[in-house]
Amino acid sequence: MANLVPGVLLKHMNTDVKIAGEHMSSLLLVVSIVPALAGGELFPNLGFYLKVSDSSHLRLSL
Repeated sequence: MANLVPGVLLKHMNTDVKIAGEHMSSLLLVVSIVPALAGGELFPNLGFYLKVSDSSHLRLSL
């Protein structure tokens, strides 16, 4: 799974690239949210990491 860096989702969402043929937009599902901690700090002072999955790889368990 690829690592996300700040701004990468906005960069790809604000693109003017047109896709030829049939296209279905992907739905992003947040799988987990992990605080970005530095050193021995207990509070997320560097933001959060989001683990996401797109709808083309989505598996639901009911």
